[in-house]
Amino acid sequence: MKKNAVASPFNESIYKFPFQIFLILEKMPVTFFTSDALTSNHYIFFVPNKWTHAVQVTLKYETATSLTYLVDSTGIDTYQYDLFDIEENYNISVPRFLRLNNYYSLTNRARYTVMNAWTKNKLVSCATIYKNAVWLEREISEMYGISIQTIRDSRNLLLEYSCTDNTMVKTYPTEGFVDIYYDFFRDQLCYVNHDYVEL
Repeated sequence: MKKNAVASPFNESIYKFPFQIFLILEKMPVTFFTSDALTSNHYIFFVPNKWTHAVQVTLKYETATSLTYLVDSTGIDTYQYDLFDIEENYNISVPRFLRLNNYYSLTNRARYTVMNAWTKNKLVSCATIYKNAVWLEREISEMYGISIQTIRDSRNLLLEYSCTDNTMVKTYPTEGFVDIYYDFFRDQLCYVNHDYVEL
């Protein structure tokens, strides 16, 4: 007798796009597509800032996506990117900075990437919905200089509190005249002066 076939976790037919999210996305000028480079359960949305909160609430509280967690939140500096193909094929005007929120749904085992464009307006914080977003948004505002509304704590995480530089921006200078390294034998920081150092 043959045993019943068990659905593989990597079978493409078990990944279903949530209908509740589709109802929200069809009412706004948004582009969403599947990632062919990774797996078929990876959906990417380009969401306007005013619709970000609606998508986050849907991912968190709807029945079909109730077990959705915020995995990571990061930023992208599109300085000197070749964005002509993206803007022509998807009708998207990509600005200088983008915020990416990566979600994972345990209900339908799908990954969602929500992209927001940051211009002069502040982005909406998702810390009221996902508690771990507080630390992630502090890191984004520190590294990229992206302004986020209703952020609880705007202090720096990795740099000093008085530092106002955004080190992950591509126009940040990475050249200097001093080489700093940590000496394990002396247990101290050592400074070496050079004529010119390119890091």
